[in-house]
Amino acid sequence: NIYLNGAIMGYSKAFIDSKFQEIVDFSELHDFLDVPVQNFSSGMVARLAFSVATVVDPEILIVDDERVVRSTFKAIFEAEGYSVLLAKDGEEAIKIFREHRPLLVLMDVMMPKKNGIAACSEIRVIDPLVPILAFTAMPNDINMVRALGLGADDYIAKDRPKEEFVARVNAAIRKAQSVK
Repeated sequence: NIYLNGAIMGYSKAFIDSKFQEIVDFSELHDFLDVPVQNFSSGMVARLAFSVATVVDPEILIVDDERVVRSTFKAIFEAEGYSVLLAKDGEEAIKIFREHRPLLVLMDVMMPKKNGIAACSEIRVIDPLVPILAFTAMPNDINMVRALGLGADDYIAKDRPKEEFVARVNAAIRKAQSVK
């Protein structure tokens, strides 16, 4: 039942394994672990689903090849109550995305190995609904159109105020959660 609820929410078996005892303790359904979910009361189903949801901190994935940019955004979004995952390039971003399924991806466009536009396209195949915000130090119309065309939901210059980044991230997450 826990794994089913976790899978429905998009979490991997490994992730649920790591949070299993915490979920059981929070739900207080210790005596019902082997009972089929169809035999649960509606209250038990709600308690289980809520328990799975509450053990997950809202995560965002920040992808940039510059360490100082990653650490700056990490500090900004942790101060806003988010758990932050970091990746240094598009390849690492895809790997982390598959493992953690964050609520949002904030990704630089120009990076080594796999650029943000290519990574955006691959993440879209994995999850067509996750908000992806592309950002760059060198904004231009061609990259903006390419990024938006390959699945980015928004595009922002790195030099914008931190309050604008926070507002755009919060708005994108709010919009995505209203769709689910």
